[in-house]
Amino acid sequence: MRTLLAHSLCLVVAGVLGVSFAASALSVPSPIGNLSDYGAVFDRHGRDEVNASIAEIAKLLRIDVYVLLTWENAYPTVEQLAGAVFGAWNLTPRRVILAVFLRVGTDWTASVVASSGVRAELGGIEQRLEQRMRDLVDHRR
Repeated sequence: MRTLLAHSLCLVVAGVLGVSFAASALSVPSPIGNLSDYGAVFDRHGRDEVNASIAEIAKLLRIDVYVLLTWENAYPTVEQLAGAVFGAWNLTPRRVILAVFLRVGTDWTASVVASSGVRAELGGIEQRLEQRMRDLVDHRR
């Protein structure tokens, strides 16, 4: 009986470690600042403008704003990438909005994640921002 329990416990531990290893194998980019332009989308002037807009929004709404632009995604969807980045960057305990732009081929997709406090205060902010971002992406602006 002891051998059977030990064998079962080893399988459970191996399974948990395997799941943990598989989850950690999917990486996300580290933050560069409020604007993490891994897609090299903006020149210096563009980055300055976006950073100024981020600072203005952050001051107006009293929240932290982060934007990630990337061409790489280890996750099946941009929404899963945004959720993984939100957790990896330890944004959960803060008042924050994260916007993720992902380039797939010649097209861009976008997803927004907001902390629970921001969602409660600014109800529907994620959907509204995603719609505006979709408009920008659709019109290549």
